[in-house]
Amino acid sequence: MMIAMGAMATRAAFAQSPSSEAMFERRRSEAKAQFEEGAELYQEGRYTDAVGAFLAAEALSPSPALSFNIARAYERLGDASSSLRWYRDYLRRSARATDRDLVVERVALLDAQLTHRGLQQVTFLSSPAGATVALDGAVAGPTPYTADLKLGEHRVVLNAPGYRERAFDLVLGADAPEDSYTALQRVTSADPSSARKSPAGRTTRAVSKPEPGTHFGITPYVVAGAGVALLGAAFGFELERRAQEAKAAAAPTQIAFRDEIGRMDASRTAARVLLGVGSVALASGVVLFLFNPRGEKPTPVAFGCGPRGCAVTVQGVL
Repeated sequence: MMIAMGAMATRAAFAQSPSSEAMFERRRSEAKAQFEEGAELYQEGRYTDAVGAFLAAEALSPSPALSFNIARAYERLGDASSSLRWYRDYLRRSARATDRDLVVERVALLDAQLTHRGLQQVTFLSSPAGATVALDGAVAGPTPYTADLKLGEHRVVLNAPGYRERAFDLVLGADAPEDSYTALQRVTSADPSSARKSPAGRTTRAVSKPEPGTHFGITPYVVAGAGVALLGAAFGFELERRAQEAKAAAAPTQIAFRDEIGRMDASRTAARVLLGVGSVALASGVVLFLFNPRGEKPTPVAFGCGPRGCAVTVQGVL
């Protein structure tokens, strides 16, 4: 496999002010310079320095091409764990990559090396991102977080300010690297159980049934409304992806084609993330609504979207 030389530009989700647009372009320019430097270092066989340059570009402007290049450089250094992590990141970002089959083969080979050492790689993802992960009683780091864990059972706890703690058991076998996704439930003043931790479960997506006499107030409506808003945003990104795909097909040069492909990949990733999170939020809202005690007068809730975004309005007394 040749080192990827794709574009790294990502598109902002909303219109930017002149100052923020200038900042965005400056960051993209700096990322491009780091990327080109990393490519030259890679060609010279200076793989450690190449990793540093690629990681600097990734921090400024993430892209699938950078994930691939970082993985390739780490593989040249003999770092199976880091290489596996970034190849897996590349596959998440490039679901329809033309070299996907080849990368899957590399993932299998690197995974076999970890399994031979009695380890399995897990990436912890959450909504919202940045939740603190604790593994077997020790704080590990914020999501997304990747770790090589011993085969067997592990206790996982995720915490984020303003959200319920989630705890579950994760059993690792010698099968394949895993992604563990957790949708955290926001704590609201309408939730009478907000002062205590949620019970532990074996799955990150379970919603605990409330105790007799409790209710969730407007929470089901807010959660479901947020889910609808996220699904709408996902649809917007999908429309943008299709437009970028059409531009790529009509691109006059290879460079323009790669630029449009890079933007298309970013829009596709955003659409899929929003679709997943929005579906979870909508389903959670429906489940919470079903668990609400019957006979309560619902609080009037209105949901709408305008040029400045989406909002939920509530009337009544909690």
